[in-house]
Amino acid sequence: MDELRHFEMRHRLAVLIHAALISSGLIAFLVSYLLSQTMSIPVGEHGALRRAIYGSAFVVSIGVILLRRWALGAGRLGRLAEARGIEGVIEHLLKATLLLGVASEAVVMLGLVLSLLTRVFEDMWRLGGIGMVLLLYTYPWRSVWHRGIERARRI
Repeated sequence: MDELRHFEMRHRLAVLIHAALISSGLIAFLVSYLLSQTMSIPVGEHGALRRAIYGSAFVVSIGVILLRRWALGAGRLGRLAEARGIEGVIEHLLKATLLLGVASEAVVMLGLVLSLLTRVFEDMWRLGGIGMVLLLYTYPWRSVWHRGIERARRI
């Protein structure tokens, strides 16, 4: 029963932090919308900046997808279960989820920064949308966590 209580507490913490990250992303959309409507600068003036930020967002996005696949893989969770037990797997799930959530939020923030610098809301739509999709992809779904713990127990 103690293991279940530990799982519930850690999962609730991960959901709460992830909800805060999603809320922060939505607030970033609002701020970008309000500030980018005041004045617009021609897009051509910021070509190098836009390419650099879009490239960074691409690298971070691919990194989030690959890191999630690696961190929640059955083999990795099995090795953690052997070394640290189920509590160690739960802690790993929490840390991995938070790391992935923060990296996903970084994509949203890149969109906000670019939108504020160029005063073009379209940049926020693109990068913010990608970041929000990544936040949903890395959300700590209870079924994913249960499946991870079951995989760790089997190995």
